[in-house]
Amino acid sequence: MQSLNKMWQSHNNTSRAARSLVLLLSLAALMMPITSIGNVRAQDQSQQREGKLGKPQGQNTKKEAQSDKATSFPDAQDVQGADSQKDGDGGVIPSAPWPIGGGDASFSNGVYNCANTSYTYSVRNGPPNVCGELRIVRNGVQEITPNWICTDANGNATTKSWTVTKDQTGTNIHIRWPDGTRTSGGELKIDDYSKPLAFIDGGYPGSFSGYATDAPWGSGFSSWTTVRVSFLNDTTGLYWNGSGYGAFNQVKFVASMSGGGTSITWSKSPPPPSHHVPGNSYKWCVEANDRCSYSTPMKCVTFTY
Repeated sequence: MQSLNKMWQSHNNTSRAARSLVLLLSLAALMMPITSIGNVRAQDQSQQREGKLGKPQGQNTKKEAQSDKATSFPDAQDVQGADSQKDGDGGVIPSAPWPIGGGDASFSNGVYNCANTSYTYSVRNGPPNVCGELRIVRNGVQEITPNWICTDANGNATTKSWTVTKDQTGTNIHIRWPDGTRTSGGELKIDDYSKPLAFIDGGYPGSFSGYATDAPWGSGFSSWTTVRVSFLNDTTGLYWNGSGYGAFNQVKFVASMSGGGTSITWSKSPPPPSHHVPGNSYKWCVEANDRCSYSTPMKCVTFTY
């Protein structure tokens, strides 16, 4: 009887253990999909976070590349312009203008200077303690002078003075510095030394006309030009005053003109024939000016009516 009881208890214990094992296995089967789903979602979220972090990193790299391109000085071949040329050593000279930022340049007397006047050239706020190269197109010819002007510790410099002794025009004037920058301002300079010349055509006393010329590369004829004429009865010593030969002092009248630069034509209606005395000598004169001066002496023609 006791043996049967022990067997029954053993059977009950085994059954309970089996039921417990089955229950544990069932719970594990139920939990496994949930855990897998959680792991997949965690991986997706991690990848999304990495993607979000990776995108700005790519943008920063792109910005850094753009920044390097913007701050680096371009090669000569990258500079646009039709006037690029080669130095004697074979290197390419970038076409003007180079990047500004090398200070402000100016001439002491502005653009125009007349015969026997003097002026200087100055740079302010350029690179300190360096010497720069002068670039100038003088009378149509490119000139390059290394180490032409040197700045002090403040980036300032002033040249010696020059006196105007010839006609010359400088364009695209600037200083190029070793750091690749150039000056701005003071890019045009005109020295006017020669006086213009006036001429009288034939046709007087019925008409009074002619032309005038000025030397190349000076100031020439422009808005500042006025052609002036005078009419003298050389026999009586009296000048035409607009109504008759009755003025004791020279009276000048403005003539019409056309053209400009180095050459103009002019004309002026002469005194009416009724005011001319047969047998008297007459002296008619003309003068024209460039920006600096009038032709000297006046061009005159003398004739007997």
